[in-house]
Amino acid sequence: MPYQAIISQNIHYINKLPCKITRPGIYTLNTDGYGEGTAVIIKANNVILDGYNHTIVYWECGIYVETSHNTVIKNVNIKNNGFGIFLNKSSSSIIEYNSIESNQYEGIYFEASSNNTIKNNIIERNAGNGIHLSCSSNNSIENNNIKENRWNGILFGASSNNRIKNNDFVEDGLFIFNSYKNYVKNNTVNEKPLVYLEEESNKVIKEAGQVLLVNCTGITVKNLNLSSASVGIELWNTKNSILGNNIVKSNYYGIYIMNSSGNEIESNNIENNKWAGIHLELSFNNIINNNIIENNRYEGIDLEDSSNNKIENNRIKENKKYGIFISGSNNIVVNNIIKNNWHGITIGSFSNNNTIKSNNIEDNNYGVSLWSSNNLIYYNNFLNNHYQAKVFNSRNIWDDRHKGNYWSDYKGKDSNNDGIGDVPYIINKYNVDHYPLMKPIKIEFFKEIKPREIGILAIKSVLWYEYMIVIICIISIASIYLWHRRKH
Repeated sequence: MPYQAIISQNIHYINKLPCKITRPGIYTLNTDGYGEGTAVIIKANNVILDGYNHTIVYWECGIYVETSHNTVIKNVNIKNNGFGIFLNKSSSSIIEYNSIESNQYEGIYFEASSNNTIKNNIIERNAGNGIHLSCSSNNSIENNNIKENRWNGILFGASSNNRIKNNDFVEDGLFIFNSYKNYVKNNTVNEKPLVYLEEESNKVIKEAGQVLLVNCTGITVKNLNLSSASVGIELWNTKNSILGNNIVKSNYYGIYIMNSSGNEIESNNIENNKWAGIHLELSFNNIINNNIIENNRYEGIDLEDSSNNKIENNRIKENKKYGIFISGSNNIVVNNIIKNNWHGITIGSFSNNNTIKSNNIEDNNYGVSLWSSNNLIYYNNFLNNHYQAKVFNSRNIWDDRHKGNYWSDYKGKDSNNDGIGDVPYIINKYNVDHYPLMKPIKIEFFKEIKPREIGILAIKSVLWYEYMIVIICIISIASIYLWHRRKH
């Protein structure tokens, strides 16, 4: 028999795994076990599963609950499985006092499951998300310790009207996707407040470990250290906000912006994030200016289906895959240092009329890679890239009919000393710089801010303000004293 339960005094003792529960009752786990498939399957209403601190380990799924209601799962150690606990089309259940750790995919996964409670669990070091809600609403997630999950502590995908309260996140946090009207209060990320604003306007965030803005306008996020979370700052359908002078390090995404416009990302230190430093998706008319964007594991800046954005005066170095990746049209990339990335700038398919101008593109494996036509690339320095430019099935423009780019490997001469090479720089027969420059152009880059200086800008500004108050007070006292002496 593949499933075995011994019934005694209305309590069902599970002495062997796997076990399939198909009728109501109290079930007590009386064994540890590992194996293939799913350890415990619940397909009945009104079931209590008490693990009594036994361990379910090395299964494809630890506990699977399907189309069931009023289930309680408690006191189980669930680790090193594929999925820890999986609820599918189930409701009014409670998951409490479990230790759910080091599972390969999700610690707890809800699919189309509502009105459930997840409370008082330890959820840590899962290789996907600690808790993932997909198309699930009106759930409560409270008083959990959620730590070091690889992607996110909690992920909401198309899941609204949930309650997230009094959870402690360490080195992960909350990430939302197409989810609204969630109640998020009194949570911490790395012992600092998790700030979640929805349908708010004209506010300044003064302290946070993580910031999420949904349907907001005019929010200022400045002078914060937003590091070691799922995402440092997330904007969803948010406009006209300022993200400035922040340290955004060692998150999964540094800054994630979806369906948002008119925002300014300025003077941030964005480093060592596990995927992208800055990710824009379906977002338009944003400005990315004067940031240090270095050592991110995939992209420094990623524009996905995003147009009419401006990337200027940034230092973009040593990102492992792309310095800048563009999927979209009418974006402007100007006055940036783009150095030591695998791909300096890549323009993907169906991406036209982008302008790349006045950049130092240096020491990348690929300086620029183009998969679309009608982009303008001129007045840049291409310095010692392994492949200066690679073009795939497309035709682009490499000069403005007066000046082109400086290419460090150009072999031509300038017989009339006009600063323009006598022969074109040929990338391929459809992509030609007709006016290659003989000398590198001088580019006025931003005033470089050292990483440690960014972290203390807020302190400096506060101290400056305090000094001014002191000086004003001294002048006022001196003036009163002199006036008093003159009176006497």
